[in-house]
Amino acid sequence: MPRPSILACLACLAVALGTACGAKPPGRVGGTAPVASASAPASAPSGSAPPTEPTAERLVLGSPWAPSPRVPPKALDVTRVRSTAVEAWSEDALRAELGIATSASGSPTAPDLPGVLRGALLADAGAGAGAETPYRFSSTGKTTATALFVSDGRGIGFAKGARRQTLDGRVLSIDVAAFARGTSNPWGLSNRAHLVEVEVDGGHGDASHDGLFVVTNVRVLDGTAAFPLDLEAALSKLEARAAARVKVDEPRFGAAMGAAEKTLPGGSAHVEPRLWIERVERTLSWNDARSELWFTYVRRASAPYAGPTERRTTDCGDGRPCQQQVTTPRYELRGAMLVRQKVEASGVLLEETTYAPHAAMTPVAG
Repeated sequence: MPRPSILACLACLAVALGTACGAKPPGRVGGTAPVASASAPASAPSGSAPPTEPTAERLVLGSPWAPSPRVPPKALDVTRVRSTAVEAWSEDALRAELGIATSASGSPTAPDLPGVLRGALLADAGAGAGAETPYRFSSTGKTTATALFVSDGRGIGFAKGARRQTLDGRVLSIDVAAFARGTSNPWGLSNRAHLVEVEVDGGHGDASHDGLFVVTNVRVLDGTAAFPLDLEAALSKLEARAAARVKVDEPRFGAAMGAAEKTLPGGSAHVEPRLWIERVERTLSWNDARSELWFTYVRRASAPYAGPTERRTTDCGDGRPCQQQVTTPRYELRGAMLVRQKVEASGVLLEETTYAPHAAMTPVAG
């Protein structure tokens, strides 16, 4: 099953934000200006004034913050790490720690976000990622999502008029785009990963509660007194350590997948042509309360199954002729194992936790 393209994913984000993708950027203007809502007002009862949406203030790209002074880079210290293993765990709970939360209906939920926020940017969250992969922003317990930046037309998946609700009651209209390490940008983002301080929605904070926000300014903190670690080198070392720990658990991973496969109903079979999808996911997040950087390395595997085909008789009531309906139940075998590492701001690897392989057979709707 092919993975959706980066541009397709960004188009989905644009739709979620109520924007128009691919529109040409307007002329650059400083500050903010009111913009009439593009939405038509709802119909109103006869004799009453039609309701109107609040006027949106237009927010555009301004001058970048002054960069913090650089300091000599420090190497990752792995001499004091505490290694642990966890057998029983919930991926939903681990995701919620990073600010990836969903409501009971499955829609994103998120807290209010302050006007300035610290977090980590990572430009290759999945296997096979390259310089064109947009940055994802993660601040532990607050939000983890593809980073959307204010844009003057530069970037990936440019979209006009993203509307954001701010903490002080404003509605902002912001032209946005994603950026990658290979994309020209005003803030000096060029590495695979950065620790950053970002301005949220022009410093007004975000109260949209959808897990997204717009980055309107950036200050890079890695390589400064706030975080002197050589983040590029440290990330390579963390990933190598995590991959090695996952490799050790490969036999258990295979056993868990095999046990889950045995829960299929009799007659079910692996879908042909034989599909077996494996991938690695990475998340880099900053925990501001603990001044720690968290790196999560996840290995996943999945495979589709179907059958046995069933014939059911339906619609026999009220004198109607019976109908024969043929259905083929479908399932997906899903497995995961992961490693999470925690690095303090001084550059010391504090914890390295391996989460045991889990696998389950899940019915697929439709």
